[in-house]
Amino acid sequence: MGFEKTSDVIAFLDLMLECERAGAKALRQFERMTPPEIVAGALPRLFGDEARYCAGLSRQITPDI
Repeated sequence: MGFEKTSDVIAFLDLMLECERAGAKALRQFERMTPPEIVAGALPRLFGDEARYCAGLSRQITPDI
């Protein structure tokens, strides 16, 4: 494993951010569909995790904003 070009790292982080956003969107849609009780209680925590990861990735991609 060596040093990667900054543009390659940013491209990878962008891909990860896109995946996290898709996960958050899917969880919100699933929540609107009245999920089974056994799952419904975990959805807010799971959505919070997705949102936190999105925020962290965004800060890594654009740290000065």
